[in-house]
Amino acid sequence: YENDDASSRKLGDDSSLHFAAPADGTYFLRLSDVRDHHGESFHYEVIARRPEPSFGVSLAGANPTINRAGGKAFTITANRLDGFNGPITLEISNMPAGFTVTTPLTIQAGHLQARGVVHAHANAVMPEGNMWGQIQATAMVAGRELVMTGGMLGELKLSAPSKVVAHMTPVTKEERPSTEFWDRSQREFSPLTPKDWLTDGATVLKVQEDKSLLAEGPNPENETYTVKYDLPQGMLHALRLDVLGDSSLPTGAPGRNPENGNFVINEIEFYLVDPANPADKRRLEFSGAFADFTQDGFKPEWLVDGKDETAWAISEKGEGGVYKVPRNGDDGSHFAELELAAPMDVASPRFLLAVIKQSRNIKQHNLGRFRLSISHLELSRPPIEVPVVAEIDIIPGEETQVRLSVERRGFNGRIAFEVFNLPHGVIVNDIGLNGVLVVEGQTERTIFLAAEDWVPTQSRLFYAQANVEGNQCTLPMRLNVIRPHEDTKK
Repeated sequence: YENDDASSRKLGDDSSLHFAAPADGTYFLRLSDVRDHHGESFHYEVIARRPEPSFGVSLAGANPTINRAGGKAFTITANRLDGFNGPITLEISNMPAGFTVTTPLTIQAGHLQARGVVHAHANAVMPEGNMWGQIQATAMVAGRELVMTGGMLGELKLSAPSKVVAHMTPVTKEERPSTEFWDRSQREFSPLTPKDWLTDGATVLKVQEDKSLLAEGPNPENETYTVKYDLPQGMLHALRLDVLGDSSLPTGAPGRNPENGNFVINEIEFYLVDPANPADKRRLEFSGAFADFTQDGFKPEWLVDGKDETAWAISEKGEGGVYKVPRNGDDGSHFAELELAAPMDVASPRFLLAVIKQSRNIKQHNLGRFRLSISHLELSRPPIEVPVVAEIDIIPGEETQVRLSVERRGFNGRIAFEVFNLPHGVIVNDIGLNGVLVVEGQTERTIFLAAEDWVPTQSRLFYAQANVEGNQCTLPMRLNVIRPHEDTKK
């Protein structure tokens, strides 16, 4: 038995030797330096022990940002110790509603990795927290079951739908997948007309044709706007604050900060007031908030959390660390929607009083132009259905077919696909030099999976990845390797 330093470098500069003594006896260990360097100052420590086969797993692809109706890939890698070479089963639990993950996965015997996908439903809601997707790895090691923790997927972030939505379906399914995205804009808001207003500082507010208020005059270090609106009768469900860009404001953005046009709104207090008895006012309570954009370190729900030290703002850090208000073309307008804790029936004449507190902790970040609207419609999200995992069968030594399709949402180029996590011995056949392509002007193609005749019976989840638009992945599909003749004998 002899070896050089371990080529895997798992032990750093140390060398390892796997030695099985053929019989009881005395054995000699000879150490030498390949450079023929030696001397009394060359010290070596020898550790002799019985093998302790074990394993660990690690995750690549944690904290993913996932497009709605899309998937992002992750890889789990095994660290095999002391000759353990068996299969490892990976189970992933604790996923939020609207998100699915490839589970269970198997790192096959003799292999080091398994790949999976985190997929977001088209109408999923951004989950709170950063401890989603707990990974547990299980294997039979030296005759005993060994269970190890493998970390977690962590924080799951949602982003807008991609320009490519990828699908993988059995060829026997005639209907092509089609994705419908729910949009908050489907709920209508009606702007309120400001009737009266005042400011704590020297700001002058002027009403505009679109029922917004535009700030003029000095920009104080901090400011409070108090605005009264006539409130129409009906069932009140939500309020919407539009912050609007204007050419008269710094950088044309909604805020009055002279450097970047941003604002910092610390708190908005809303009151329902009886015109006949102004002392009779009721403060509105809210259950949630949504904004089309939020600056890091700020949240739209902090607009109504009762704390002056928290806030909503809309800048983002750009090149050179300079903060700018993001724009849709030249328009720097944004909005926040506030959901009432319970619908409110406004059955008699009332007016709505809004008290907007700004720039409490960051000076001169006052609001430049804004409009308040209401909705009498409930926010009705479509149900989020758990996708059914499609299945196909393959017989060792034969082929089966799978359809890859895409929904093109403004992407017109060719799309290269790769297929991952197939069982050992199963390949995508006849792909040529260019690989799996959906070319310009097309939305689907059929691929052929081929299994070697020695592939054992098993079921395994695999997926396809479109290598465009951030590598969009399909939902996983289950491939069942079956041997009909053997099953019949059993």
